[in-house]
Amino acid sequence: MKGQHKARAVRVFTNSSCYFCGAGAAATVDHVPPQACFPSGYMPERFEFPACEACNQGTKKQDQIFALYSMLLDFDESKMRRREDLEKMSKLRQGIANNYPEALPDEARALPITRLGSLVTPRPVAYSFPVTSAARDAMQVMTRKLTHALYFRETGRILTGASAVEAGDEPVGTCGGK
Repeated sequence: MKGQHKARAVRVFTNSSCYFCGAGAAATVDHVPPQACFPSGYMPERFEFPACEACNQGTKKQDQIFALYSMLLDFDESKMRRREDLEKMSKLRQGIANNYPEALPDEARALPITRLGSLVTPRPVAYSFPVTSAARDAMQVMTRKLTHALYFRETGRILTGASAVEAGDEPVGTCGGK
């Protein structure tokens, strides 16, 4: 079923340019935010975009890092009670530990948060971690991707340099993307 869905999405974008760089031919489908950000069954609709291979694969690292942090910051415990969701989170964390260990939060520097509004709790309700430079980079890349994706979804046009909102100094993607 997933293969059929992807094939249908690629057909819809046939003869399209990449939503992100505008230069590459759209041969893949990019999910923005990445599917890994969501527990199974929670992917929002209409967040698939035509992407060239270079842009789609060129942000894979940032997509994975952003996904881990977005899941860590989701305080809706009901989404993380299912075994399959916990396994997904564990697999994502392990993949990042293997490939991008510098992106993981430094647990030794975690500060407990024991206040929820004016309520002081006996146990921490969360932990505060310093943001790593890899996580900061992932957030900047996701800001750009989401800006381009929403512009494309709402206007049907590719966000060009003349109308682009810059989220950082460095281009993202390897084919001249914004």
